[in-house]
Amino acid sequence: MKIAIVGAMDIEIKQVSKLMKSPHICEMGKTKFISGQYKNIDLIVAQCGIGKVNAAICTQTLILKFAPNQIINIGVSGGTEDMQIGDVGVATGFIQHDMDTSPIGDPVGFISGIDLIEIPASKIVVDNLLKATKEAGMHAKESIFATGDQFATREKIKQIKNQFNANIVDMEGAAIAQTCYKANIDFGAIRVVSDNGHAQVEYEKFKYEAADKCEKIIEHYLNKCAFDSQFMHSP
Repeated sequence: MKIAIVGAMDIEIKQVSKLMKSPHICEMGKTKFISGQYKNIDLIVAQCGIGKVNAAICTQTLILKFAPNQIINIGVSGGTEDMQIGDVGVATGFIQHDMDTSPIGDPVGFISGIDLIEIPASKIVVDNLLKATKEAGMHAKESIFATGDQFATREKIKQIKNQFNANIVDMEGAAIAQTCYKANIDFGAIRVVSDNGHAQVEYEKFKYEAADKCEKIIEHYLNKCAFDSQFMHSP
């Protein structure tokens, strides 16, 4: 069983990287991949960088180099006002709020090639992330993740909520989801809310606490996969 964990920033993957034994570091295309063992799982951790292009390049490289069974995107993010600082969002689906070919007749958010607006997360990953979050002593909210190449302001987050019914706003999730969807790889994502659009105040204050929560959830998730084969593959 191979599981890959992808985060945009060092704080998001640093603690997860410490879980593995005998880590091996390789760099491909200016992206660092750390691979090693966690119990009976081959674990790969990658820092993709911020933004959709960085996320997609990293994910495709990861798939070609390591052929993981599952890819999970973790990190901190903005959330709507019904998400409190420190709340956990587990993705049920992903949209790209800045994808817009509506002048040629498509709905806003429509992704040509896969012909979807919302990319569904893999059910097995969603279910087990929810269970892992509960076992870690936290409550998770099932959420649509809205991805775009901008650090969304409070006003933008409100607009995205109204347009797409999304509770989590990030900069990588949907790009990773699209890459996995096209490659037929099980995927999912968690985000811990670090701000509600007040970047300078909330984000800097809460990002480390939020990243620590991500690590705890992933450790519980990996433990479930290591000891129960039903959590490994989609039916």
